Amino acid sequence: MTKEISKTLIVPFGKYKGKPVEILLQDQSYVNWFSGNDDLKQKYKDIYTVIINNFQPQAIDTPEHNQMQIRFMTEAHSLKLAFLVSDKKLFQYNNKHFIEHAPKFINDLKSMGINPSEFIQQFKRKNGMKLLNLTKIDYETKEGLDVKYDVSYGYSDIVSQPEYLFRRADNLFEKFWENKTYSSIKLELKPSVGDDYPTVLRQMKASKANILLIREYTGVGVTFEDFIKFFASQGIKVFTEEEIIQITLPEYDECLEFNENIFS
Repeated sequence: MTKEISKTLIVPFGKYKGKPVEILLQDQSYVNWFSGNDDLKQKYKDIYTVIINNFQPQAIDTPEHNQMQIRFMTEAHSLKLAFLVSDKKLFQYNNKHFIEHAPKFINDLKSMGINPSEFIQQFKRKNGMKLLNLTKIDYETKEGLDVKYDVSYGYSDIVSQPEYLFRRADNLFEKFWENKTYSSIKLELKPSVGDDYPTVLRQMKASKANILLIREYTGVGVTFEDFIKFFASQGIKVFTEEEIIQITLPEYDECLEFNENIFS
């Protein structure tokens, strides 16, 4: 399909509905959103063909973008962001938490007439387990994410328990088993975002990104606070790179370690 033919093709959907497809081609963010939507590509194959044959993507991996991305090669930078995402609660389920709560859990079982010996043995077998788990960092994923990784911290599911105990002690198990912090980081990097933020949102919805990391906000139409609230209303958290740099991670336990006498 030639560029001349593309001018006669009318867009039947979205913000450019009723307009020539060449108008759509001028909006790179919208092209990226459309290209990442499999349902639309199948439904409007003629539009997608025009995009493939005519659209020349602009260089989006600027030096600033690459600098932001390369920082995630260090574990500390990745953990700092996860720490912010968790509202600074990432490391709360540590050795101190276990030593405080596990004996209470065992005593509650005893008070209900349940023999805790099986649980105590399972606890002991987990002494020394890793509390922190950071997955491999993925860059430029097929979904269109700039950075992707998962972080978990804590000692969830360290024992198996019979189903009947859940029925007998719902509250007890619910309280004790909520002992892991988990974050799935699906990141969009933007050195600068201004009043074009709706196009950024469309791009992030296409890639299913849940975090926007920027260096600066240059918009004048809305305040930075409202900008953050707007993205939060769409399930997306916004952070600045400076926020990560300024974070000092607290000391944290790498492994579960406890004196087995706490169950005596």
